[in-house]
Amino acid sequence: MLSLTKKITLLAIVGTLMATLSFGQDEKMRDDYPYPEWREKEYSDFVKKKNQDQQDRFLDKKYTHPAKPKHKTEIALHGGILHINGDVHPRSPLPGFGFGGHIRRSLGYVFSVRGSVALGTTYGQNWQDANGFYVEDTRNRALTGGSSYDQFNEDIDGDGTVDTPSYGLGDLYVYNYKTDIREAVISGIINLNNIKFHRRRNIFNWYGYGGVGGLLYNTKMNALDANGQEYDWNSIVNGDKWEDREANLDIINDVLDDDYESQAERHFDDIGGIFGDQFTYQPTVHAGTGVQFKISKAINVGLDTKITITRDDLLDGQRWQEWGALTRDFDTYSYTSLHLNFNLGGKTSVEPLWWMSPLDYAYTELRDIEDVLPPDPYKLEDDDGDGVPNEFDDE
Repeated sequence: MLSLTKKITLLAIVGTLMATLSFGQDEKMRDDYPYPEWREKEYSDFVKKKNQDQQDRFLDKKYTHPAKPKHKTEIALHGGILHINGDVHPRSPLPGFGFGGHIRRSLGYVFSVRGSVALGTTYGQNWQDANGFYVEDTRNRALTGGSSYDQFNEDIDGDGTVDTPSYGLGDLYVYNYKTDIREAVISGIINLNNIKFHRRRNIFNWYGYGGVGGLLYNTKMNALDANGQEYDWNSIVNGDKWEDREANLDIINDVLDDDYESQAERHFDDIGGIFGDQFTYQPTVHAGTGVQFKISKAINVGLDTKITITRDDLLDGQRWQEWGALTRDFDTYSYTSLHLNFNLGGKTSVEPLWWMSPLDYAYTELRDIEDVLPPDPYKLEDDDGDGVPNEFDDE
């Protein structure tokens, strides 16, 4: 089975192949894209009305810089691998999948803003058993029969009572989870390679970003079998050394059903809030990087990876160490995705500015400077021979 690292490596290889195809376009296509000519009066059609005064002064040689052109907005669909970095190992080989969309708008040639939404489901499965969830029935009440969790669980065996896990002292458990994630974020993006000194057009785009957002999540466990009974983990798992990992996972996968029926431990101060009883809300910060490859002026594809930081240790439903303390770190989650991007806008708007070089106009002027004929040298005339040039001679 492919590991998570191999999966991400495979995505990177796909991205490299896309880059190779993009760079395979001939040089003429790269340099002769139909952009408006910056020095022609028709360029005024590409300028917003509020910037027309600057453009008019520029064309009349009364101002040094042309106005910023109207530019398109990028919208996108994306999907990829989603996994939690927590106290429970992500499921192998594919921990989970997410998808969503974004809208991105340029604020200049380097900086842009992107709003994005995504949802997905990710899974985790440990291979070692544990009993740190139980100390006098006061730790993980979701596993030890806390009645407050009855409201989230169901009657599995049909006997008229809610089935909530009730693992006791001396019982073992192997942590697992299924987490549903919903997020909305806003990111500030810094473009890193569109200021070109030796090439006019950019068909490859590399960027980094960071931002803030909000997360809704709900975590379930596969703690009961199809009859609503606790699994006998004491007899299921054998060995806790690394070499036992594959064998234990095979046994676990054979025993477990596919129903994550039980609510995992959660924060009760969030219950009944504006997001209801199902999901827990957490504010987040995130950082990431990505690359884009131009297919045409209207379409490009991208590969993006983002890590999201929370102040929550229950994304994977587990926060207890075996010796009684809470685990050290909060949970984070990662999303590595492929993007299909579209540039939307009118005929008199250029591509998003991160695809364009702000040096374009200046380099065009430098290239054509040899076509500019300098005036003849100025000669001072003195018609009456009195030593005073005509321009300054009162006679």
